[in-house]
Amino acid sequence: MDNIDFVQLLSRWLHITAAVAAGGGAIFMKVALHPATETLPGDTRAQLREAVRSRWAKVVHGAILILLLTGLFNFM
Repeated sequence: MDNIDFVQLLSRWLHITAAVAAGGGAIFMKVALHPATETLPGDTRAQLREAVRSRWAKVVHGAILILLLTGLFNFM
């Protein structure tokens, strides 16, 4: 396997992994997390959602960055 082939393969896998992580996390939050928090009291629910959102935002921002960089690389 040539070095260029390895970099292209790695770039594609990073691209796919970032898309799966961002998409899967969004689906999990919509289908499982938000409905499960409906049974919590209002202030507890708001605190939990904010804590999850602040942590999840870092993952989504990283995934978007990886998607943009690897997408550009794969396009070239």
